[in-house]
Amino acid sequence: MVSAPQPTNSELTETAGFELTAIQLRAFLADRATLPVTAVAGGAGQRRLTVVVEGPTPFRATVEAAVADPRGVAIVHGELPIGTEVSAARTVHDWCRELAVRLEAAGAHWPIEQRQPRREALTLAQAAGLSRELGSDAAEQWPLLAQWAQLVADRTGHAPRWWRQDDPGPALLLSVPQLPQELRSDLHLLLRLGEGLGDGAVLPMWVAALGFGVDAAGLLDTVPTPASFCALVQQTLGRPPAFAPVLQPNNWFVAWERPWLHAMCQGQALINVPRPAIGRAIGPQLWRLGARALPGVRGALHALSVVPGHDLTLHCLPQHRIPAADVEKLCGPIRAALSRCPGPAAPDSLARFFENDLTRHCQSIWRECHSAADFDVVWQQRWPEILAARDCRLLHAAKLGRLGGWVPMQQWLPGGG
Repeated sequence: MVSAPQPTNSELTETAGFELTAIQLRAFLADRATLPVTAVAGGAGQRRLTVVVEGPTPFRATVEAAVADPRGVAIVHGELPIGTEVSAARTVHDWCRELAVRLEAAGAHWPIEQRQPRREALTLAQAAGLSRELGSDAAEQWPLLAQWAQLVADRTGHAPRWWRQDDPGPALLLSVPQLPQELRSDLHLLLRLGEGLGDGAVLPMWVAALGFGVDAAGLLDTVPTPASFCALVQQTLGRPPAFAPVLQPNNWFVAWERPWLHAMCQGQALINVPRPAIGRAIGPQLWRLGARALPGVRGALHALSVVPGHDLTLHCLPQHRIPAADVEKLCGPIRAALSRCPGPAAPDSLARFFENDLTRHCQSIWRECHSAADFDVVWQQRWPEILAARDCRLLHAAKLGRLGGWVPMQQWLPGGG
C-alpha cells in the first residue's frame, strides 16, 4: 500500500462540497486523467468514492472528503500490488495528487442539490395576488388557470389547492385534487416518481426545488404553474428549460397535433387548457355519464381534470435539462419535414418522436441518475440513440408522404398522451 499525502489548504480551491457521483466522476476524468479509469463506486451524498485504475500498474484509490477542510478532497490511500516498483509507486502517488486537484475543480461543475423547500398554503384570492406579483407571464396565465380550477371544482366537487414556494425563488404551485373513483383513469396522466424519474434521496429534492410534490404513493400531484416552472428552472439550473410550457386556450374537446408539434419544434410545450365553453357543454350529468362510458372518454375527462399537471410531469420535467443547442439539432429536421406535409393535422410518426421516443429516453436517463447533474452526462452518452430514433420517425413520415399528415392522434387527449 502507498499513502498519498492530503493536499494542504493552499492547494484547495473553493467548491460547494464533495458530492460527485460515479457517473459525474467518470465523465470528468474521461479525457483529463493521465491513467485510464475503468470503474467508480459511490454516489452523491457519500463522503467516499473508490476509483479503479487499469494501467501499467493496476491499482485502487479511495477518495474521500478531507477531514480538516470539508470543502476539500483527498486520496486517503491507494492499494498497489505487492512488489510494485518504486518508480511505478511514484507514478501512482503523482496520479493521486492530480486526481485530488481535479476533483476539487469538478466539484464546481456539479453543485449540491437543494434541500426540501418550505411551502405555504394560499387561498384562491392570495394565489391570484401572487400571480400578479410574479410578472407579466404569470399574470397573463392566471385567468386560464382560474377557469380550469373552476371547471375542476364544479365537475368533481374538489378544487385544486394553491401554494407559495420561496426557495430558490418565489413561485406559485397547485395541487391536483384526489378525483372521485368514476373520474380516475388507468392512463398515467401524472408521473409516478420512481417509474418516471427514479427515486432515492437526491432526485426528490431536485424535483421539489422545481416546485413539484408527491403524494404517499409517489405520484407527482403538486406542480408549479408554467411561468413558475420556467422561473424555478432558470434559478436552479442557470438556464431556461429545454421546452418552455405555454398555456394554450382550447376551444375543442380534442386537441390537434399540428399546432402542438409546431410549438415543440420552437422549444415550446403547449398545454391545452379548456375554455369555459367546454365546461358548459359537458354538464354535470353528461360528465358523470361520460366517466362511466368507454375508457377513451373516461381518459379524456380525466385529462381535463389534471391539466396542466399532465404535460408538466410527463414531458416538461423529464426534458428540462436538455441543452438548448441539442433542442435545435433535434427539431430542425422535424420542422423541415413538417413544412413538406401541409394540412390541418401532422404526421403521426413525427408527433410520436416527442410523445414517445424523447420522453421515454429522458425518463430512462433519469432512472440511471444518482444526482440531477448526472442527466447532463448520460444525455450525451445517449445522444446517438436519440438521433437514431428521430431519424427512424423521419423516414417513416417520408414514406407516408402527404397521407401521413392525416393520421390522427391515437390518444386524443388535451395536451397529448
